Amino acid sequence: MAWVIANPDVSTALTGATKVEQLHDTVKALNVLPKLTPEILKRIEDMFDSEPAGRTNLKTLTPYTNRRK
Repeated sequence: MAWVIANPDVSTALTGATKVEQLHDTVKALNVLPKLTPEILKRIEDMFDSEPAGRTNLKTLTPYTNRRK
């Protein structure tokens, strides 16, 4: 959940919880958010190759700057 919220392409994060306990666990996962430094996010991107190509950052309305060739 923390990675989803840190993702500039995501405007809304849906939990999909069907039980209160699941929602509590999801909210606890947000404690990870401050640990997601730009370096950690880059490592995650490098592992999953999930960065969109040729698109605009929808939170800042600016083009993405680090593109893979």
